[in-house]
Amino acid sequence: MGPKTERILKEINIETIRDLASTEPEMLIELFGVWGARLHEFANGIDYSEVIEEYETKSVGRDTTF
Repeated sequence: MGPKTERILKEINIETIRDLASTEPEMLIELFGVWGARLHEFANGIDYSEVIEEYETKSVGRDTTF
C-alpha cells in the first residue's frame, strides 16, 4: 500500500485492518477499483495466490547467546 492509498483510507477513518475488514467492499471498489476488492479480501484473510512449498534458502545465520 502506498502513501496515496494510506491518505485516502485515513480520510475515511480507516486506520486498522479491523476497520478495513469491516468496510463495505463496494465502498472500497468505488474508491480504488479492483485494488479495493483485493484490499477487502486481504483484510479478511482471503488470498487466492498459489502456495509455493519449495524454495531456495537465501542465507543461513548462526548466533550464539551467552
